[in-house]
Amino acid sequence: MKKESEKTRIKREFKSLFKSMDFVCDNYLNKKGAIDKELEAFANIYQQLGLAWEFLEHLPNQEGSEDS
Repeated sequence: MKKESEKTRIKREFKSLFKSMDFVCDNYLNKKGAIDKELEAFANIYQQLGLAWEFLEHLPNQEGSEDS
């Protein structure tokens, strides 16, 4: 099996992260009539996904530069 490059792996992780953020936003945060406690839980999940995005964003790219 061929080992994927670091750049390919990070791109895949970003795609998965954005998909998760969209899912939480579309299915829970924008839901009409949701219970406040439920909204708070999903808002926390969304915030944690955002922090993961911020972390991944600061990883150096393949060439060692921090510019994406």
